[in-house]
Formats: sequence, C-alpha cells, structure tokens
Amino acid sequence: MTVLSALFSRAATYIVFVVVIAAVSLYRHSQNLPHPTSEWISESSLPPNTRIKTNELRKPNFPVPADAFNFPGEGNLEGRYVNQEVRENCPVILSNLRLAPSLEDIPGKVLLFFNQKEAAAVIDHLNADDTVYLRSEDNGNHEGPFPVAAVLGEKESRVLVISVPVDKAKMVRDLQKPVFHIASLRARDTAPPHSESHRCG
Repeated sequence: MTVLSALFSRAATYIVFVVVIAAVSLYRHSQNLPHPTSEWISESSLPPNTRIKTNELRKPNFPVPADAFNFPGEGNLEGRYVNQEVRENCPVILSNLRLAPSLEDIPGKVLLFFNQKEAAAVIDHLNADDTVYLRSEDNGNHEGPFPVAAVLGEKESRVLVISVPVDKAKMVRDLQKPVFHIASLRARDTAPPHSESHRCG
C-alpha cells in the first residue's frame, strides 16, 4: 500500500509539472499573437474569414508605378489585388469604377474609400485641387466632384471618395484606416456599369 501511494504521489507530481509547463508555453505563445481588436482588422467586405494584419498592410513602399493599378481586360475587379509587391496586403475591393466621367482624364491617380469620420485627418492634408466625392444616402450613387472645403461638416455616415496622386497615396493611407480600397482609373472602361457603388467602411 505504501508503494502504491508513493507511485501515485510521484505520478501526480509529474502530471502537475507537465500541466504547469504546458500552461506556461501556451501563455507565452498567446502573448506573441496580435490582439484581435487592435492589431487585426476584419472587413465585412472581404471574403469570409479573411483577416489582415495591420503592420503587414504598411509593407508596400509607395509611390508605385501607375501601371501597378492597371488590369487590362478585367471586367470585375472585386477581390483582385494590385501589383506583385502589394498583392498580399492591399486588397482592391470595388464594385463600381464608373464614378464620374470627369475623372477619366486624370492620370496617375488612385481612389481611396473610407468613412468621413475616419477621413477627418485626411482632409487636412489634401490640396485644393484634390477631388472629393460623396456617396449618396438615397441611392448609393456618388455625388460630386466637390472641392475639399465643401465636404467639411457633412454627415459622418457618408463615404468619401477621394482622388489623390499616386505619390500621395502612402501619406493618406497611413493617417487613419490601414485598409484602403484602391482602384485603377485606367481599368474603368473595362468594368461593367453598376447601379450602386460598393459601400466601404
């Protein structure tokens, strides 16, 4: 009986030791994972279960060549990516590339989509000749173009569509929301018209 008690006691000691080691290892591993609400972003517009790490989104070095945003012959850019360097981290999510005919002849610019509340810091860094569009709350279409000063004080629920030079894209992109929706003006003529634009943000 004494022998059995000693064996059980020793076995219990080993079990406790293993459990403690496993708990410590699990804790250390969890500390190396990003916090689900601060370092990871889940976009409802992304494919299901898609999660993007914010520090990875800032990997690409802008400016990028204008050709990087060109997808000739592609009728639907939903879920497509930009050039090879940006492909892993910068999703192009856009249903309607035909925002306004006045944008057709603006070379080397990209479109950035985000909520106006998130864009407050961005507006301060735009030039007077930067073009701003607002998403209509009634029909989902975009209104504009408006000068930057004209959109100040608009409802926060509306979505800004700002056309900025490619070399300014990184500055605008790093100010607020890490996930920006970037589309090519060059690809517009190959995209089918849509009655409603993609709701971003």
